[in-house]
Amino acid sequence: MSADLETAAQPIDHFIRYQEMVFRRQHRLLRSTMRGMDGAEAKREELLEQIRDSASKRRDEEELQERLYLVAFLGGEAEYDALVELVTPDDEDDPQYLDIGEHPLLRNEDTRAGFYAALGTLGQQLGNRDGARLETLALLLRRGMSDEAPDVRIAAAGAASRSVKYSRQGMAHYATLVRPLIRLLGDPGWNVKRAAVSALADIPTPQSQRALERFGAREDDLHLTRFAAWALNRVRERSGVFRSLLDSLRKPAR
Repeated sequence: MSADLETAAQPIDHFIRYQEMVFRRQHRLLRSTMRGMDGAEAKREELLEQIRDSASKRRDEEELQERLYLVAFLGGEAEYDALVELVTPDDEDDPQYLDIGEHPLLRNEDTRAGFYAALGTLGQQLGNRDGARLETLALLLRRGMSDEAPDVRIAAAGAASRSVKYSRQGMAHYATLVRPLIRLLGDPGWNVKRAAVSALADIPTPQSQRALERFGAREDDLHLTRFAAWALNRVRERSGVFRSLLDSLRKPAR
């Protein structure tokens, strides 16, 4: 990294990313431990039932957000499927036209943000070869990135970053998130831009690299410029691995 990037802002970004990494490791450890405790399965079922009931009853939004967090913290594939089912219309041939913001459970923007954060946490539990679930997750996250509420767009970008799968199967779906993330680089919100930069650093495709280069060249905010430089450096360091994954997608399976 060039010397001119070693500024006061740069170590702060490194520190934040390090803290995020530590938090994720602790989160995974706690989740693994708590999922195996007596009564955990019954608690997950209870939380899901309460979440389902919230769609048709008056509710405390903060309580609902806590339940979404807990079910994601304790859950796995079954809980992921349950949350997806909640927002899937009856006509399964036309799921992409559902406006999640109009869903009776998710009209509150903070709750929608919590929903996408829960999907990101549960997405960490999905297997690399779980193509159908990963495809659905990518579709939902793309919709979250186009939400009218900035906090929801931030949550969807963060969910993409947390749940990305570094495998041939995973890249087939996560590479589709690059374009909506690039659009977020033009968002008026500072935090939205930063979330998009962070997520692009975790999906280092050639498109991510070019977008970060353009963003860094045109952005006026010094912190975002430095953060984009860090993200670009991360993309370049890992581009070889991702290029081989992307190339493998273009080759017919044997």
